[in-house]
Amino acid sequence: MAVERPVVAARGWRCPEIVVDGETGWLVDATPEGVAACLEAALRDRERSRRMGAAGRRRVEALFTSPRRAALVEGVYAGVLAKEALPRR
Repeated sequence: MAVERPVVAARGWRCPEIVVDGETGWLVDATPEGVAACLEAALRDRERSRRMGAAGRRRVEALFTSPRRAALVEGVYAGVLAKEALPRR
């Protein structure tokens, strides 16, 4: 996505959290037929692929930055520290 190309990714794992199906790429069943169908669609409709690539780049710039990742990690640490500060029963 960072290089403004639509993504073809397998459903499952964490891909649905990263790729927005139909907007920044395609989520497919991990079969040769599923991947081939998406690649064919991308090649047949270059304008849609361009738009999806641009949307993917915008998503990367908005969500996958170093400051945002750092803030998320800090949030996790703050939550752990808050739980540790609670009195034990």
